[in-house]
Amino acid sequence: PVQLLDSVFTRCHIEVSDQDQIDWSLPQVRIDFEGVTVSTDIGMSCVADEWSDEAIQEHPEALRDFAVKLRLLAPAPSSSKPLPVTVDVVVHGIVRVMEGVEEEMVEKLAAANGLSLLYGTIRETVANLSSRMATGRIVLPTVFFVDDAEKLARGEFPARKRLRDQST
Repeated sequence: PVQLLDSVFTRCHIEVSDQDQIDWSLPQVRIDFEGVTVSTDIGMSCVADEWSDEAIQEHPEALRDFAVKLRLLAPAPSSSKPLPVTVDVVVHGIVRVMEGVEEEMVEKLAAANGLSLLYGTIRETVANLSSRMATGRIVLPTVFFVDDAEKLARGEFPARKRLRDQST
């Protein structure tokens, strides 16, 4: 029920931060993200929030279009577990909640699915760009944004999110 209409990266920084943690005898190293705290900065607003009533009447679908932002910084400055790399990525997207979704669910679905779609673009981009790095391909673990979506819908923005192991 949610479609990603567009996405753009405004930051994509991947850097080997601690070369001493890399076993150079191995051609590629799998980075263990378990227990790593990652900072996120998220935001969302309805595209039509600043529009005039006339513009909304001409384009009522804009009431179901949302601008969503996701920044991911790994590891967070407060993380107790270091990583041999630093990943700092910001992506902005426009998502549309399709017709037929109950009105009270529109913002929650836009937030949860929008963040998940943007995270997928971050995950893919980081994997592709890092594939030729000394660390080898960096595959970020999967995450869930349900709690974040509820906080976004209430106007709360979480400061950081702990990545879950891929097995959960």
